[in-house]
Amino acid sequence: AALYVPRTGLDLPAILSEAVAHGARASLANATVPRVQSFPEPLRRIHNVEVMVLLADQDRPRLWRSARGSSFARALLTAATVARQRWTERETAMGGPLPRVLPTLDVSVHVLEEDGTLGSRAHPFIESAFRPGHGVAFEHRGNWHYLLPDATRERGGGSAVEAYAALLADQDMPRESLDRSDLRLYRSVARRVATSPAPSRTALAPPSMAHDPDSLVIDALSSP
Repeated sequence: AALYVPRTGLDLPAILSEAVAHGARASLANATVPRVQSFPEPLRRIHNVEVMVLLADQDRPRLWRSARGSSFARALLTAATVARQRWTERETAMGGPLPRVLPTLDVSVHVLEEDGTLGSRAHPFIESAFRPGHGVAFEHRGNWHYLLPDATRERGGGSAVEAYAALLADQDMPRESLDRSDLRLYRSVARRVATSPAPSRTALAPPSMAHDPDSLVIDALSSP
């Protein structure tokens, strides 16, 4: 049996999408975080949402972070702040200070949504429930852990069960934890709502730099 509920996700008109893209890039570039009140009212409206900010070198993701908040604006600012902090912590491996590298990177903003809680832990059911656009995810004691769809395919080798095993290992949990009743398994989808293309693709960092290895796993944060 399956229960379907109509999705009521946030759909942004072009003018708000441009504002979101600009705000995300500005928040990443500057240590001073914009005020929530500076966003248009639809983005400040009370609405529990999870927002992800992703930095990419063309088609190659470099780093991404997400946050949950009581409005789109709050979640966006928290996600951008955490992404900037993470880059600063690893700026040598990431190719240099973010303000210098940011002009060469695309910045995109995504809404992360749950697309169904799994009602069975049977491996054949898990394998059949996931589609290419889904990422494996679980909630445990108020914390959310998940892989993006691309990482789900790569780390699972095409198997959702193996992707879950990799995700659990990242949290130092054995694969047998998949059967624990205090873990809520669900499918995650990422819907892009705004993009800010790289102003310049020159002055790229050395080829040896890699994406942030920790960013294959997203740990959702909570913002007030």
